[in-house]
Amino acid sequence: MISALEWIGCHARGLLLAGLVLVPLLPSTGGALVPLLPVLIAVLTGMALSRLDPAAIVVALADRRVLRPLGLGLVLFQPVAGAGLYLAGRGLGLDAGTVLLLVAFAASPPLTSGPNIALMLGYEGRLALLYMLAGTVLSPLMVPALLWGAGMELPTAPGAIAGRVFWMLAGGVVLGIVLRRTLGARRIAEGA
Repeated sequence: MISALEWIGCHARGLLLAGLVLVPLLPSTGGALVPLLPVLIAVLTGMALSRLDPAAIVVALADRRVLRPLGLGLVLFQPVAGAGLYLAGRGLGLDAGTVLLLVAFAASPPLTSGPNIALMLGYEGRLALLYMLAGTVLSPLMVPALLWGAGMELPTAPGAIAGRVFWMLAGGVVLGIVLRRTLGARRIAEGA
């Protein structure tokens, strides 16, 4: 398992590019992989966390210069984008299902692969990770609020959404800690 993760880490740029090219060409699974999505999200979160220093994350969260723009960006971007897409969809006469899709897209948390992509491109992964984690933690509040604001009915109770998000994040945090302690920060950095 560890050697497979090391190989993936060493070839991440090429694998990402290959995935972007090949995935659209693959046949649809018909939703068969949907049960694996929480596990995949936890793994992506854990792999991103394993590459970052937990103490630096805590320090960044305590720094108002980081926390204030982070919170402001999340609170403003998702509702503004959601409202804009809702109004655009209605203005264009799109059906309710398409408008729901647009609003849900805006309400969704930042990509779990964002920190990994930032690191692969040589950017500061810590800030991308903070944004992704904060967006994911706030999503049980943001998604229902935006859908409700758009007049949409929720198929799942907000508490159930919050519980699923919590367990995905908790699994990712545990995996990240285990990987960092098992492999060590130096070995992870060398394989990056």
